[in-house]
Amino acid sequence: MSSANSWMVWMFLAMSCSVAAAGETPLDEMLLRRGAARDLAGVESLRERAMTSPDHRYAYLLARYLADPDRFVDAFVREFPANASMTYVYALELAIGTDGAQLTPYFLYAFDQLGMLAIQGKVEAIGKLYEVMLHSDAVVSEAVCESIYQTIERHPASAVERLAALEVSRRRGIYDVCLSEVMPADAVEPIKQSIGKPEHSPHAEVVKEILAALEQDATGSSRGRLPEKGDPP
Repeated sequence: MSSANSWMVWMFLAMSCSVAAAGETPLDEMLLRRGAARDLAGVESLRERAMTSPDHRYAYLLARYLADPDRFVDAFVREFPANASMTYVYALELAIGTDGAQLTPYFLYAFDQLGMLAIQGKVEAIGKLYEVMLHSDAVVSEAVCESIYQTIERHPASAVERLAALEVSRRRGIYDVCLSEVMPADAVEPIKQSIGKPEHSPHAEVVKEILAALEQDATGSSRGRLPEKGDPP
């Protein structure tokens, strides 16, 4: 998460520790432990308490997804925070329970699951993945970017269509990081082959932007330039 919001992560962890020190299992821990145990009834029994706070509400939604992924996948994607509240998601990924174990199944679990759904071609997850990328940095950005370029390679039409729905400046924010800074060199050609030529796409401008971004080297210095509005096809 950004340094501007990092204090929120540590505040969350400090509050969790203080609650645990007082001998009471934190609500988020109860939710996620029951979710991991596939105890949906147990998760639902805590719903009323969870809904009193936006942060606990997310833990509840994630716990439902853990308990029954197939049933709650749409809600997981729809409710995944892609704004300042994403700091709380990251805090959950860092949190350690009173039993000494991590609260989520593994580090960056929620981000990985969102990326997996996008890679599988779930259109709503592709759009949400872009939004998450635009509000993330550091280790989260790297994880999200890996999912993004795999999604573009495997589902070029859907990936390009969802990019086209974003403003140009926001698309470039994704290109600058995911298709330049963190992309491995051996991923470039497969994406070029997958998205094809601009004239074969209903979103020719976006395809041109992607191809130009892929021409940037690992330092971000361009071997070409991103197309500007009005450039010839």
